[in-house]
Amino acid sequence: MHWVDTASGNENVFHEAGRQVTAIALSADGQLLATAHSDQIVFINAATRKPVRTLTASGKKVNPLTFSSSGETIAAASEDGTIDVWNLASGEIETTLRTDSKITALRFARGDKTLASGSADGKISVWDLRSRNQLMALKKHTGNVNAIAFSPDETLLASGGDDRTVVIWEIAKGKARKTLKGHDLIVTSLAFSPDATLLAVGSGNASVVIWEVQTGKLSRVLR
Repeated sequence: MHWVDTASGNENVFHEAGRQVTAIALSADGQLLATAHSDQIVFINAATRKPVRTLTASGKKVNPLTFSSSGETIAAASEDGTIDVWNLASGEIETTLRTDSKITALRFARGDKTLASGSADGKISVWDLRSRNQLMALKKHTGNVNAIAFSPDETLLASGGDDRTVVIWEIAKGKARKTLKGHDLIVTSLAFSPDATLLAVGSGNASVVIWEVQTGKLSRVLR
């Protein structure tokens, strides 16, 4: 595994012989790297590059992983549709959610109490982690949902997938506001601008497409 300090440009390398890495996540403060190996999650101190803790998931083959914005919790989905949410201070599972399809994307909202998941059947679920209830189920994609992003004010949720489309959802209404089409290959990553006026979309052709959120118009393409 390689990661780069964007301030210094220094590259860090960590290697574990004979272990396939199925997912990675970096805490918001950049201090902790989580790597998944089958049903185990190994936490690595980014400064020392040494493992500091290992957790075992409820299911097999963990992928994906995501830290909460506070860094106090981490969510991990297994191939069987199980989602575990850990309290990192105690090392205990706080919540386990079970779904009917393989989870392919995860993202916390701010505050650590709401989690969005995307799945192989094209569905996005929004979960209340305190009650373990599914707040809403959104369906518009026709294949894997590969990426999810909340807008900074959390009024919008963007999703992108194998069908080469991005859907911008209004969370309060649980309805699609815009569907953005025209990506050459599958959508792999999403990020809102700080003021939520723009949405950056990464895809399999190594390009980044910038969309205007309000109008749904293409702003520019970076290659």
